[in-house]
Amino acid sequence: MGRSKRIINVNTYTMSIIDNVLDGQVVILPQHLQQINHFQRLTKIIFTSIQRKCGVDIRNKVEEMGIEYIHTVLNSKQLIAVYNQVRGRIKSYLPTVMIDIAHSLGLQNFYVHQNSLARFIVPLEYLDDSFKGLMGRLYPYKGAHQDSSQQVPLNAINFWIAIGQIKKDNGLEIYPDVWGSTLPHDGLDISKDVDIGEPVGYDLDPGDIIVFHSNHAHGSAQNITDQTRVALTSRICIDKPTGINKKAIQRMWKEHV
Repeated sequence: MGRSKRIINVNTYTMSIIDNVLDGQVVILPQHLQQINHFQRLTKIIFTSIQRKCGVDIRNKVEEMGIEYIHTVLNSKQLIAVYNQVRGRIKSYLPTVMIDIAHSLGLQNFYVHQNSLARFIVPLEYLDDSFKGLMGRLYPYKGAHQDSSQQVPLNAINFWIAIGQIKKDNGLEIYPDVWGSTLPHDGLDISKDVDIGEPVGYDLDPGDIIVFHSNHAHGSAQNITDQTRVALTSRICIDKPTGINKKAIQRMWKEHV
């Protein structure tokens, strides 16, 4: 349970952060998105997407209430439309963000994932069956998994970026007791008969970034709060991606030198 490390001062960022992550540490970079000057642009993408799909009045209301309460303003159909708009717009932009994050951590040569995701996980009482086609995007996964079961490289490093306020009861959960183990799964989730220990959750402020190795067993807390969890996720590999086929590397990963 002692594998969480919080980095406070941006001036202390060194290669040792990546070393810690490769060693199984979970690192939180406080308000790092603001530090690298991408927070405002990413939030603008979300709010302009709301305006394009729902109109300026609804955008203004969501801005007034906070992005965490988007589910109280938009209906299910509008949420899906806004999500798809945001997903399309960040897909081309977030790799640039990841390059800047990697540079800020002292990396020069690395591979960037080209299929970043937005995740708008609404409170349980607002879940709609129409969200099930967006599992892990609008509808939460129920089980824990390791990313290698989803064609993710064995050496990938995950970046989980908070756009809104996130609480332990609606955010990412990591199971540190089984770090380093390759666990049996059903094609996605870790087999239910495997004891993976208790999860660790995280309270995050907008702009905070969690960095953790893709080998960690992890999942989503079932959102029992009154707030939507708004986060973005992406990955890098500091060496050539391993454990996936060449076509997947060519299609989903781009080397940055």
